[in-house]
Amino acid sequence: MMFMSLLTIRQRMMNNAFVSEEDAMYLKGMVSRINEHVERVRSANMVDTIESNSVNPVNIILTLDNPAFCIYLLCACLLVLKMMAVTLLTIYNRFKFKAFISSEDAKWMNGQVTVNDTVERIRRAHQNDLENIPIFLAAGFAYLWIQPHVGVAWALYLGFTIVRALHTIVYTLIIFPQPTRALMWLAGFLITGYLFYTAILVMKMMIMTLLTIRQRIINNALVSEEDAIYLKGTVCRTNEHVERVRRGHRNDMENIYLFFIIGFAYIWSNPDPFWANLLFLTFTLSRIFHTFVYTIVIIRQPARGCAWLIGYLIIGYMAMRTFLHFY
Repeated sequence: MMFMSLLTIRQRMMNNAFVSEEDAMYLKGMVSRINEHVERVRSANMVDTIESNSVNPVNIILTLDNPAFCIYLLCACLLVLKMMAVTLLTIYNRFKFKAFISSEDAKWMNGQVTVNDTVERIRRAHQNDLENIPIFLAAGFAYLWIQPHVGVAWALYLGFTIVRALHTIVYTLIIFPQPTRALMWLAGFLITGYLFYTAILVMKMMIMTLLTIRQRIINNALVSEEDAIYLKGTVCRTNEHVERVRRGHRNDMENIYLFFIIGFAYIWSNPDPFWANLLFLTFTLSRIFHTFVYTIVIIRQPARGCAWLIGYLIIGYMAMRTFLHFY
């Protein structure tokens, strides 16, 4: 799919057929929105998802008929129960070692106000849960709205739940030497980061749908007769402002879906957490900037080309990094 994007660019340059004025100006070509060679490549690379599918009704996602929502609820319950168990484990060890934090507790239980290493270790594990689990639950809920493949949802949600449980076990019950605990934390951290940036990118694509609708209405360029009758407009299937937004949306589909796939594989290649999140953040910002300079405030090339190239190179890097890690 990445090769198909490059092939489309090659055909545009060879046939001097550019779709935007800023492209034609930058490359000293001409605006030609329909070229047989270009359209043949674009048709082969066409994404099956239609714009209207970007918006998913609540009754499809937040229902027990949705397996992804069911596994999310299951994992959320398990994670909450795990945190509650850590609270009970803290209380148990306070009583066991008679190490209390408040004077009234110590007086009531004939103990003393003191710091105990075992208790503090459990408290640190609980603190780590509080720093990671609520963020995962928020990002995981947002991730549901992209209607992910059930297998991917199971892998991400169950994967996070399992590594958080193992993190607590090797931190408080059966203490393992590092980097065991660090690897458990790293896996959960990367999963949450992937969910978070994926959700942002999906919301961005949903906004593109709304922007297309806005352009159709304000430019009185409606594609269906029933729309024209309802809004007292005219049927106009080709409008430059509408088509520009649609091209931006298509460019999103050609790149962001690849990021979803490659990003999911990349988090299992044991990358550095800071570097992985920097890649996810940079890709997200590059796609937002690409849309901004393409559809909202049109800036001359190579601004949009650079934004596209950054995201394209990030996908290529993650794909090669994952391939080399496993093979």
